[in-house]
Amino acid sequence: MRVEASGGSRLCLNCHSGKGYVGSTKHDMGVVASDLKNIYGETVREGGVCSACHVPHNGRGMRMWAREVVGSGIGGLCESCHREGGVGGEKVVGENSHPVGREVKGLGIETDLPLYLAGGRRSGKRDEGRVECSTCHDPHRWSPVGEDRGGKGVEGDGRNSFLRVLAAPVSTLCITCHREKGYVLETEHDMRITGKETKNIFGETVYQSGVCGQCHGVHNSPYSIVLWDRELGPGEDMMERLCRSCHSDGRIAEEKQPYQYTHPKNILITSSTGIKKKGGYFPLYNPEGKEENVGYITCPTCHNPHRWSPFKAEKGPGKNTEGSAINSFLRNTSEFALCTDCHGIDGLFRYKYFHGEQPRRRYPPGGGGGLLIPLR
Repeated sequence: MRVEASGGSRLCLNCHSGKGYVGSTKHDMGVVASDLKNIYGETVREGGVCSACHVPHNGRGMRMWAREVVGSGIGGLCESCHREGGVGGEKVVGENSHPVGREVKGLGIETDLPLYLAGGRRSGKRDEGRVECSTCHDPHRWSPVGEDRGGKGVEGDGRNSFLRVLAAPVSTLCITCHREKGYVLETEHDMRITGKETKNIFGETVYQSGVCGQCHGVHNSPYSIVLWDRELGPGEDMMERLCRSCHSDGRIAEEKQPYQYTHPKNILITSSTGIKKKGGYFPLYNPEGKEENVGYITCPTCHNPHRWSPFKAEKGPGKNTEGSAINSFLRNTSEFALCTDCHGIDGLFRYKYFHGEQPRRRYPPGGGGGLLIPLR
């Protein structure tokens, strides 16, 4: 396949035909910065579209690079443009973004996306190597499907933006690595089911951001904690405020509010159930939302927001479903193990009536409540 790109480069495309999709995209300098010069002073009109980033002889480091290398690893190539003062300066990755340059070995991650060695070569293994910009992004193709090339002035989203795999609407890209989080699909926390028109803090619907992108921002999230990208709700600690981004008055999940939200915050808890092991996992948190061995009981201590049922490692039912004590995003099958550490035999009742004096009750929107979770 031969593809004509602005500025030529037909010689390159005779062999590297798949790279020709870069033509007419925002990575084609003939479209966005025709006067930009490479290290040899050539514009794309003189050297061809590929020459903006690659030269056939005497390049700077890996990939026969034709620009100044700013950072380390393969990400340093991207930073040649995507940095303050660079031609891609309006698209700079900020501090609250997905980690790059990090080894995945030991994290329990296996992925079909490319991982990289320190020198920029692909590792060739599914569970060893570093996550880099080009793990998720293909700089030569605007959309992973079809012939869409975006072009100058087009704002991207989870369906394009030089992504290797679609991140919207199903978040296939995210789930490629974060597989256990994929059980959120088809549950009530999947906004395709319960909030098609709701938007994250960037103004994106679920069909633009993807399921994961309704709560987590890959780049430039306003909050560092779990890269949260919704407006925080009220609450006594950060994790409660994350959950109440939706579960509070005037928000998308205002009908699912309990009388009492969390355990008293004047009591620090120490519990072995904070360790992931058979018999129950109840993580504890500090006020800033970091998981600790000694900390506070808050929403995700008992609830796993990514999985509808602790009994079934599978996606949700695909519809808005009334929950019970065996699902409703509860974290464990060991229902009240953490409660018994302090409350002993009374732990059963403390668990059952944790959210209020009645095991189950409904309230109208804005009336201070919604669904109370019973123990069956």
